[in-house]
Amino acid sequence: YLDQGLPAAERFIEATMGPRLRSDSTRANTPGPKQQFQEYCQKQHGKPPRYRVLEQRGEAHTRAFLVAAEAAGQRFPSAWGRTIKEAEAWAAFEALLVLEEPVPSSPQDLPT
Repeated sequence: YLDQGLPAAERFIEATMGPRLRSDSTRANTPGPKQQFQEYCQKQHGKPPRYRVLEQRGEAHTRAFLVAAEAAGQRFPSAWGRTIKEAEAWAAFEALLVLEEPVPSSPQDLPT
């Protein structure tokens, strides 16, 4: 930028990082499993899903949570996570698998 100005800097960034920036931007706009499951439930049943914490394990600094998603009276397979939010996302992912709904195909799109 300092040597050749803004147009040269833009060309350099586009050439070296353009594809990565575009793919990250596209992935950021893809709804996660929890949002997909909520949209499915609201469309099919008119209500959002519920998540139940079934079990907690570990000390405060290494806790794990087992959560199950429920919708329209059906409980879906439970899932573990390091936080309640992560466990809910994995439970939503499991529910989408059972419902045979499209789920994120890239590991980066899955809850972490």
